[in-house]
Amino acid sequence: MTRHQKHRLIILLISLLLLGCEMGREASAFLPAKCSQPDINAPQEYGGKGCKLITPSPDEKYIAFVAITRQGNGGGVYFIDSVKVLDINQSRKEKEIYVAYKMDVITKLEWTLTGQLIFWERIWEGPWVVFIYDPVKDSILSETRAGEDALLQWNPQHTAFYTTHTGEYGAGRCVGELGGYDFQSNKPLPDLYKVFNMEEQKDDPFGIPYGKSDNLYIEPFGWSQDGKKLWLTVTPLYWKGDQAYEYEVGPRQAGALEFSTIGVTYTPLASNPSLNYSFESLPNPIIEFTAYQPRLCP
Repeated sequence: MTRHQKHRLIILLISLLLLGCEMGREASAFLPAKCSQPDINAPQEYGGKGCKLITPSPDEKYIAFVAITRQGNGGGVYFIDSVKVLDINQSRKEKEIYVAYKMDVITKLEWTLTGQLIFWERIWEGPWVVFIYDPVKDSILSETRAGEDALLQWNPQHTAFYTTHTGEYGAGRCVGELGGYDFQSNKPLPDLYKVFNMEEQKDDPFGIPYGKSDNLYIEPFGWSQDGKKLWLTVTPLYWKGDQAYEYEVGPRQAGALEFSTIGVTYTPLASNPSLNYSFESLPNPIIEFTAYQPRLCP
């Protein structure tokens, strides 16, 4: 990069920073008074204000933010994070779209280029959950567990992302989950438990499925340059029972998620049960293999 190019880049970054500050000031003018005058009885978690994570949408039609909501039960009144969306064009109509579960905390809000809101909930002594909300449909489109850093891994075109989660302790650390969303087809990534004919249970507070006994370890390798393929490996885990409290690790197969305007499908690329497969090199990965050797986890 030449000195002139560096100078132009610095000017552009400063301009974007000033634009962001200006948008923040404009957004604040539309917010309800309670954002600047918090409930005096609520815990002061928002730095003396009634709202946090104020985030305007790219088209400037909506403002998303987090506010404290009062909840009551037989044990008394308590305060909890709630996600709200204010419609600037509809007389500043404010809608509460989500209330955090029990003692969880909303940690981040982000708008997509296509107008959906992504928000993160940190579970008390657990993983993150990533939600996608569509203000036009007024519905949550998807929810998925995410790892401790809760990073979204976008394709180069920024039209789809995946995120991963590994269990926190014990045999759960053997399990590797994959979730995400494709905004071109407006569909989540496929449920690989169904693809691999594994029995599911959905007693998790958010209805996110996981293996009832057997499970999977899914490891993404990388995106194709056109963003239409995500290479990954899938390893089945066979539960040995509560007394053993461990999985038998099955043969690892290579496959890919393929993205189109009608949805996302899983395609196996190499699945000989006597071999373990892996990928090497990008942008055109090579499938390599070794002999499968049964083992236990953890």
